[in-house]
Amino acid sequence: MWPERGCPVRSDPQTIDESKQNKLRKEEKLKDELERVDLQQILALPAGRRVMYRLIEMTGCGVVNTDPQRVDEAGRSDTHHTYFAIGELAIGERIKLDMLTLAPELYSTMMMEASTRVAEQIRRDAMSSSPTDDDQLEDGDA
Repeated sequence: MWPERGCPVRSDPQTIDESKQNKLRKEEKLKDELERVDLQQILALPAGRRVMYRLIEMTGCGVVNTDPQRVDEAGRSDTHHTYFAIGELAIGERIKLDMLTLAPELYSTMMMEASTRVAEQIRRDAMSSSPTDDDQLEDGDA
């Protein structure tokens, strides 16, 4: 049967589905590639690595991981804050997974730089809190 004038010719539904699926696959590949390139460009910059590290650190997924268990002032478990912290951890883990998957070398660089910053901060804190020779003389220890 011939189509009437003005009516589009209908294709086989399976062919339409396959072409739509192919188009969606191509779009998904382009999206994935763009995300990979974007993340690599961010992590290629020292400032970008610091920002991304701060993001995962805020979620408790940095060099020093935090326990999501929260307690209130009386020492009781605070489930609302605990669940909130678990959600933050999930976000941080997703960001880390993306970085590890899409830019593993740059992720390693970021974590080494962060470890160095943390170690330097610990050293500065220790030096500022340790008593000096003058402090010991004033206390009569010498």
